[in-house]
Amino acid sequence: MSRSITLTLLVLLSAVAASQCPAAENPGSGDPPMTYELMINGESFLVEADRQVKLESQEKPGVTYEIALRIALEQRVSLNTFRFEYDWPAKVDLDRRKAHPTARIQHELGFTMLITDLGQALDDESQARALKLLQESTLEGYQKAGMEQSTVAEFPGREFGGSVGRGVMIRYLDGQRLGHTCLIYLMTGSTFTGYCVIEYFDADEANVIPRAKKTLDSIRAIR
Repeated sequence: MSRSITLTLLVLLSAVAASQCPAAENPGSGDPPMTYELMINGESFLVEADRQVKLESQEKPGVTYEIALRIALEQRVSLNTFRFEYDWPAKVDLDRRKAHPTARIQHELGFTMLITDLGQALDDESQARALKLLQESTLEGYQKAGMEQSTVAEFPGREFGGSVGRGVMIRYLDGQRLGHTCLIYLMTGSTFTGYCVIEYFDADEANVIPRAKKTLDSIRAIR
């Protein structure tokens, strides 16, 4: 791994460690605005979401438009080198201020996904080193937070829709003796590398895994 990539990962991992915490019990729903401006043939209309309405043109007497504006249940987010989709409603915080943008998704079911764009594709050796740094940083964060009985299991590369993910599973107990799972994936495509950290309560696993996999399957390179 080049020195520049190593330094970049170390900076990013310090932020990951600071953000490590049990999955939120009541994450925000990320309510969208309800009034939108719609442009039709250069003419502007104010439209409320989730309503089917008829709009009368002020510039073309007698012309009406029947429209309906609804929030798509699958929302798309583009980072620098790849994009992904997530199920709405969820609260999404984007940090684009750095060279490696990060999206933090808090789902209404109570699990979180942290997705970061690392940029260029990495070779196998660099991927292994990056994943090791991610694992060590995450475990250090849990230890500082007082989490107990951490166990780690590695899994080989898994094929997703537009990438391959290799990673580790970390299980631990919080102060109330509730079980948590953290999945760390290093996602690679032909032109990009990113990582995804998924945290959830063990009791929610059956509901979380299909939704998380759907997001991982949606990762695609931005061409």
